Amino acid sequence: MLRCTALPYFSHKKITIMDFNKDRFFTFGRYDLIINKSFYLTMSLITIFGSIGIATFGFFIRWAMYTPTHNEMLMLDYTVFTDMCILILLSLMYHAIYAGCTFHNLRNKQGRITELTLPATNLEKFIWHIAIVIIGGLLIMILSIISADVANAVLNLIFHPLSAQHSITLDFIKFVTCDLTFMTEKLDIAKDFVYALMFCVFTANFTCSTFFILGNSIKYKYNIILTYIIYEFIVSAIAIASLSVGGNSMTDTNTFRSADEAMYYTQLGMYIVGVINILFAVLYLWLSYRFYTKAQITKGWNK
Repeated sequence: MLRCTALPYFSHKKITIMDFNKDRFFTFGRYDLIINKSFYLTMSLITIFGSIGIATFGFFIRWAMYTPTHNEMLMLDYTVFTDMCILILLSLMYHAIYAGCTFHNLRNKQGRITELTLPATNLEKFIWHIAIVIIGGLLIMILSIISADVANAVLNLIFHPLSAQHSITLDFIKFVTCDLTFMTEKLDIAKDFVYALMFCVFTANFTCSTFFILGNSIKYKYNIILTYIIYEFIVSAIAIASLSVGGNSMTDTNTFRSADEAMYYTQLGMYIVGVINILFAVLYLWLSYRFYTKAQITKGWNK
């Protein structure tokens, strides 16, 4: 078995984290893009054309069901369904597929040999792979949303304009930036509660991605389905425990003295969960790095 020991990161006294050279980093990135361009291009096209396909399908459903008797709110319900389908696709691609293929080039013996012999340190290689997932994946998601919006706009121009025109890009901007006007006025939800909820949701999504990165660092091939099963088991266990604790609190009428107090502790709980998510994400990334630096040419788990 061959290990990459030429550039160790851990000395006996301290961690040499600062062993990072941007020239080596970008050189490795250029080699990686050349060697794995087919894989990156395939994943990008699947995401972009998948989003365009959902937008097109959603438009023709609205177009087929449109009649003068359909009011604007009913048509808006159909557009929300299209947006949610695109969001599900992008979430799946980003959290599971992209993150689950972070170290895709290590899935075979030749790929591991190439990875170990390229002129860069483990830290530089690891940061590049993470950047491709987080930054590159985010850019592809943005491009997919814009492409779907362009397809939706072209169809609106070709066919008769619907009474409930909408922009997919604008819908996602409202979602990401928290449309407080809608949530606080129409749904009568306090701003502080919305901020706490979105903080909890966004940190949970980030932790989900890092968990799939960890799964890929442990097993390079067929890891996504195994990681997903473990992830669902963990999430289900946490959900059951949370419902149990929450149910016991709700049945105890003396738990909170007022609705405001209950809201305060609910928001506090969501912030605490968000911080815990961040800590787990850091742990997953650290473990991923540890497994990545122990990459071997062959072994029973990664043949």
